[in-house]
Formats: sequence, C-alpha cells, structure tokens
Amino acid sequence: MMDGAAQERPIQVLLVDDDAMVLRSVARLLSSVEPEWGVATAATAEEAIAVFERQPIDLVLSDLNLGAAAMSGAELLSFVQERHPDVVRILLTGQATPEMAHRSLPTAHLLLQKPFERRELHAKLKRALQLRELLTNERLRGLVGASNRLPSPPKVFHEVAVALAGRRAGVEDVALLIERDVALSAQLIRLVSSAFFGLPRRVRSVRGAIAYLGFNTVKTLVLSAAIVEQYRMSQPVRGFDLEALQSHALASAHIARQVIGQPSASETAFSAAMLQNVGQLLLASRAPHEYSEVLIRQREGAPPELSEADVFGVAHPAVGAYLLGIWGLPGSLIRGVLSHHDLQRTVASRMDVPLSVNLASKLARDPEVPALDDAGDDPFVIDLGHLKQLELAHLLPDWRAAAARVLKLHEGDTA
Repeated sequence: MMDGAAQERPIQVLLVDDDAMVLRSVARLLSSVEPEWGVATAATAEEAIAVFERQPIDLVLSDLNLGAAAMSGAELLSFVQERHPDVVRILLTGQATPEMAHRSLPTAHLLLQKPFERRELHAKLKRALQLRELLTNERLRGLVGASNRLPSPPKVFHEVAVALAGRRAGVEDVALLIERDVALSAQLIRLVSSAFFGLPRRVRSVRGAIAYLGFNTVKTLVLSAAIVEQYRMSQPVRGFDLEALQSHALASAHIARQVIGQPSASETAFSAAMLQNVGQLLLASRAPHEYSEVLIRQREGAPPELSEADVFGVAHPAVGAYLLGIWGLPGSLIRGVLSHHDLQRTVASRMDVPLSVNLASKLARDPEVPALDDAGDDPFVIDLGHLKQLELAHLLPDWRAAAARVLKLHEGDTA
C-alpha cells in the first residue's frame, strides 16, 4: 500500500526573477496574504539552485527570461523537475503563444502570462499547493507522472488552450494544431462520431468536429483523447475495459449537461464528467500489477474506491483531480472529478458541477438506479434525502428519462 503523512512544516515558495521590483512586489503580496508561508527569492537560476540545496521548496515560480544568466527559467524548471520532482513548477512569461507552450512543456505545470493581477496570481499559487494535499505521498505523485516526474499537460491540448485563450483562433487554426497528431485526431473524430452527440451525419474531419460542436466541447474531447494516448497501457490489465470507461464518461458528460440545468455551467459539467475517470486510467497504465490487485478485490465485492485506497492509499478521483488541477484546469471542474463517487464531498447547498457529475455518473450506469432517503456511503445509490433538501427531487424523473435517451442513442450507435 502506498501511504504517506501530510506535510507538517510551513509551505516554502521560491520566486525567481531578474527584476528586483517584481521580486519585492510578489514577495510582499505573499507575505501579506499568506504570513505562514516561507518566501525565498533568487535573481538567477544559479541562485535558485543554491536555495534548493539549503532548504526544502514546495513551489517555484520563475520568469522565463532571466537576463544574461547562463540558465533560462525553462532550463531551471527542467533542473527542478529532474532533481526535485515533488515541487510545483510555474513559469511566468510575456509571450503566451503556442510556440511558448511547446517550449515550456514538459517542464512547467502552469504557464502564466505577464502582466498578472496580484490576487489572481495568489489564487493560482494557493490552489496549486492545496492540490498536493490530495496526494500526500511523494512516491504516488511520482507515479502520476511516471519515471519519478510530475505530469505536464498533453502537448496538443496545451497548444489548443493557448490558441483559444488568444481569442483570435479560428476553426482552421485549431484544426491545424490537432491534425499534427494523427492518433489524437483519430480519437477525436471517433468520439465526436458517437451517436451521443446526435449529429445529422458522421463527422469525418477535425474541422467538421469543431464546426459542429464548438471550441469548448472540442477542447474537452481533445484533452480526453490526448490523455488516452498519453496513458495507453503498455501491458493489459485483466478486467480493465478502456472502451467501457470512455463510453461511461461520454454518457455521463451528456447527462450532466441535462442535470445541471444552467447554461453557464453546462460546459464545465460536461468536461468534469468526461474526465471523471482519468485517475483510474492513469493508475491502471502506470501501475498495472497493483491495479490488477484492485480489480481482483472489486470482483470479490469490495467497493471501487475502497479497493483502490487499500492498494494505493488513495482512490482514483483524488489522483485525477490532482492531475487536472496541476494542469491549471478550473476549480469547479476539479471538484466535479474529485467528488463523482463520494457522497459526502457532494453535499451541496444548490445544484452545482460536483453534484451534477455525481448524479450523472450514477444515471449513466443505470437510469433506474435506486434513490433512497438515507443513501449512506453507497456510491451506486442516489441520495434522495439530499435532493429533497435542495428541492430538486421532483426533477429526478426527468433526469432518468434524459439518461435513458442518452444510453439508447449509444445502443443504436454500437448496434
């Protein structure tokens, strides 16, 4: 079993920039809003390496251009990745372009653009550090990235995200980025061609997928397909069905859109449901022998999360949330992934993304899943009492009907 104790010492942050004014400004900001954090500064990569030799560091924030220094910020993060894989690595740059995204991968977890808003910068650093609490064991964090390295976002997804953030990208621009990866393009077209989307005809090109579905949905599908390619299993795990996993995620995504009932949150609900099982895929691909043991325990009747926790010390929702969070995806999406099985984490005061994903995941398995006033810890039962408290129980028949329609579309697609 992979377990580990939570960190007890204060958080230590290292700021690296050759602009003394920027260093003082960010250091003052962090000292005022997070007085318990230790903040160290360095003007060059060489000074930063000396800091690493003197003390433990949890997060390093480095500017890309470090003046005339021998090492750039990207090279510093590469060093940190190799020697200190447990450290969160963030790169600051005024050149947030697809080319820069390519150069910063796979060394940086996050690429932040200058100029930055002070409170937003603090929020991003805090969230990145809080994510470490999901996986307190360094060995498991290394397992997430393989070869003792923390993960970086799939290259094409990162480039697409950067292109879309520029607000000038058109269908042609995004399609050209995706089409550079043949395997990813094929995965995307296969997903989009599913009857789940109810398109009038089969989509046969990346451009067609973008034109029909829009940028936001395609970006989620690109990430999902890229993750499948990145974590493709080198050896089969008996009982692990990747096709079933993807099918359940896609069905859940469509149902989550129906359940949440809020147009402004529907894309996030779709994305969170689509990516809910990324932690399961990652564990099965990076630790096939251990995950085989997980599946044996499940066949003997152990609940999925309990069997994973017994073997790894943590279940796949936390692994997936950590992975997506360290890539800088939205907090509501991460919470949706984290709580798609855990009823206690989904006790909301209103319908939100985590609750919609939790319900959609159950309805995608069985539209007639039992609903009980006291669901307890059963991950396969809907907590009817909670829905009554939120005055949402009357919508359950509509959600069941929507789930049945989605699954019927899938059955017609695979017949």
